[in-house]
Amino acid sequence: MLVAQEQEYLVTQEDWQEVERQTRQNTQPRPKKRAKPKNRVKPIITLLLVFSMACLVVVRYAKISENHQKILEMEANLKKSYSVQDALKVELAEGGDLNNIEKVAKENLGMNYPAKGQIQIVQLPDNKQVSNKNSAGSNANRQHSIKDVFTRIISFLD
Repeated sequence: MLVAQEQEYLVTQEDWQEVERQTRQNTQPRPKKRAKPKNRVKPIITLLLVFSMACLVVVRYAKISENHQKILEMEANLKKSYSVQDALKVELAEGGDLNNIEKVAKENLGMNYPAKGQIQIVQLPDNKQVSNKNSAGSNANRQHSIKDVFTRIISFLD
């Protein structure tokens, strides 16, 4: 059998220090590269933009919901108004019946048809005659007022 020969390595102090230095350089962690400001700003701006858009959507949805609620309230008020209007129309129709009016006048107000002595006939002038008299009177008043204006102007100048 062969026995391996042991060889002795002669290593000097300087050689050993050089080997240690090389291993330290290889095993030392490399300094991390700092991210460039451009690379930091871009994600932040994107994040802010997304957040602002989300806030805008939420605010607009709240406004739409609020307006929808107002519309529902207005529709309810409109339905109530229509029902009140219908009730008033029915009441008016009941009061507009001539037989009903006569009944209320006789029973509640104590009114009856007039007797023969209570009726008087009055003769009214024709509308044409009345309008002609009014227009003639107004023309005379106009002429009189124009004369008054001119006399006042002349007296003011003197």
